[in-house]
Amino acid sequence: MAQRRFGLFLLLWIPVCVLAFLVASDFFASWDGQAVSVRPATSDNPSSFSVLIAQESGDHIERTWPAKRVRDLGLPVDALAIPPADIPDTRPRTKKSAYAMHYLLQMPDEEWEVVPTTSPGSFGVGLLTLLIGIAVRNMVVAGSPFALSGSGLALPKAQAASGQPVQPGNRPRKGPPPGRRRKGSRRR
Repeated sequence: MAQRRFGLFLLLWIPVCVLAFLVASDFFASWDGQAVSVRPATSDNPSSFSVLIAQESGDHIERTWPAKRVRDLGLPVDALAIPPADIPDTRPRTKKSAYAMHYLLQMPDEEWEVVPTTSPGSFGVGLLTLLIGIAVRNMVVAGSPFALSGSGLALPKAQAASGQPVQPGNRPRKGPPPGRRRKGSRRR
């Protein structure tokens, strides 16, 4: 029975984990514009950069791209992340459709390059969501993050409400408690 309830929980929780993975992978995001600049790195050897994208509609967004890909683009560093009034034609164009797990990147006079939006970090977000959900479920059901079902200990019977008479079978004996037995000889 415990395995069936756990299986039902997984059946309901796995879509939440997939949704967390898709959100972390920019699955629902879309843009069409030019990569303008990057934010300064917080460490000496970062694994990713925050890239400012100026869209054709006049809006601008920031997305996290892998450092290996950003270094090849030659984008200027801008701590304020304010797009310039006129964007040079030497900046790369980028497009991403909603519900796609990749974006397109084009350097001037080159072909479009397909770049995936998934990463080990986005997979880790989905996996972490699964593990946290299982631990919380187990804490609620069994009282431990590692147990699937309760320990089966019998709980004490509920007490009678205040002011209610005690049931005849549960009535304590009247009188003082029995005396202790003495060791040794008895008196006669």
